[in-house]
Amino acid sequence: MKYQKHIVLFCLLFFVGAGALQAQPVMVAEQVYVHLDRTYYAAGETIWLKGYVEDILPDEYASLYLYVELLKPGKGEVLLRAKIRRGEKGFAGHLDLPDDLPGGRYLLRAYTRWQLNWPEEQMFRVPIDIYDGSDLAAAGGGAWALESSSSAAPLTIQWDTPDYVPRKRWNLQVLLPEVVAADSAEVSVSVVRHAFLPYQQAEESSSAHTDTAGTVRFYKERTQSLRGEIRSVFKTKPRNFTFTLMAPSMNYSQVTPVKRGNRFIVDSLDFPEGTLFILHVDNDGEVKRYYPVLEEPFAPAPTKWPALAQQVPQQQQRLEEEIPFEPGDVQRDTIRTAVIQDAAPRIKTPFGTSDIPNIKKREELSTYDNRNLLDYILMTTPNLSYDGEQVTNAKTGVLNKDGVTYSTVSLFVDGFRTGWDFAEMIMLSDVEMLSVTTNLTSDAMLARSYGGIVLVQLRVDSGRKSLLQQSNTVVVTPLGRQEPRAFQDPAQERRRSLTLPDRRNTVYWNPSVRLKAGESVEIPLVTEDRADGPYLLRIEGRTSEGRWISQEYTLR
Repeated sequence: MKYQKHIVLFCLLFFVGAGALQAQPVMVAEQVYVHLDRTYYAAGETIWLKGYVEDILPDEYASLYLYVELLKPGKGEVLLRAKIRRGEKGFAGHLDLPDDLPGGRYLLRAYTRWQLNWPEEQMFRVPIDIYDGSDLAAAGGGAWALESSSSAAPLTIQWDTPDYVPRKRWNLQVLLPEVVAADSAEVSVSVVRHAFLPYQQAEESSSAHTDTAGTVRFYKERTQSLRGEIRSVFKTKPRNFTFTLMAPSMNYSQVTPVKRGNRFIVDSLDFPEGTLFILHVDNDGEVKRYYPVLEEPFAPAPTKWPALAQQVPQQQQRLEEEIPFEPGDVQRDTIRTAVIQDAAPRIKTPFGTSDIPNIKKREELSTYDNRNLLDYILMTTPNLSYDGEQVTNAKTGVLNKDGVTYSTVSLFVDGFRTGWDFAEMIMLSDVEMLSVTTNLTSDAMLARSYGGIVLVQLRVDSGRKSLLQQSNTVVVTPLGRQEPRAFQDPAQERRRSLTLPDRRNTVYWNPSVRLKAGESVEIPLVTEDRADGPYLLRIEGRTSEGRWISQEYTLR
């Protein structure tokens, strides 16, 4: 019953909670930095990354989820998005680049939900170059890095003279000197081929905090949750409905009756990416009155793009094969289609039947565009009457002990059963086709509507159409946490490395190497088949005292 309490309390106390939060005068921003294995990739490769979230508050108050996105320059279209939960190795994650990704320069962005309270420009952003095989020129590019300063903690790196032969095992030694005022450190380590240029130093530090006065709109995300809104097609406040949430793969189901309120939140969830949820709203059997809308706040599109100098050449345009054009064939196809549509106009039916009588099209309806749908139906069909809730057919009167009762007429708009109160909101100018039948047709029988049936098809450009397309049942796959994946290291998979080609551009990646002062740690790596050194080694992280580590070496 835990989730039910969360939903009901949120619906009732949402506005009270928001008002209380406005009293907070100062907010402190979290600062995000991401160590990438490199900044230049071939299409189809994997971006390995380790995120760092710095907060002046203790860890128990920091965000536990980090969003990482790959954006296409221009309109800011998000091509890839991952939600990484902090685990034993910190915010360790990856992005798999599609094999058909066009070459060019992209933007990688990382942020926490708490950072959405500040301008988008303050988020971590770095240009990423993608090579798709169209041109091998201009490898590499600039990326953000931790600012070097006198407070940076130095590491001691030792290695023998590299022997650049294929599949050669090396052992690097990393030491946190005891002279450093820190007991331990956690760092991420990457080794890449020389074809990828070193990181370029950022002009300003990415570990500074910003204090600003403002209102909290987004909270620090320490647990996964689903939140959203229940809306009405009539734009009224929802009331007296039942909200159902199901997740089949999690064996989770929750049914909550709600008397009043339009917002919901389900917290304390834990679900991986690809988890399917079913949201359903039931309002006394009226299918289309209320519908759920899931909200997933993400960062807006960038308003300012970082300097994108040293562009990678774009993918070469491929000439499409010209198709012979025969005007005669096209003309015959067009005429044949037009004749069929004129002879038998089709209207969307709830049961897929075709015997729809009395279809009136837009040209015939346009004379009455200033009337609403309900008035037009009652005006043109004398046997029908409206009692404020239902439309009944006077030809179907049956005498019983309570008097005469009449069968009701069902209304379907774009194939969905709809209440008659909605017909008062639809102007005839929004209607493309209409069929009013007071006889017992096959559709009326299937709908158990013995007084008749009214079928309405709205115009494509009608504003009402978007509302009716909203179903009271929504199947969604919200962004779940990314499942951790280990870097394929031939040093750990000796048998595999002997049987398969090794064309790695990232030779070594470890998002979490733990160091103790005065004790060296071994980093094993195996060269790839090209062995075209030198390799570039980069180590980033921070000590137990909060000092940043950012060092780069060329292994010669």
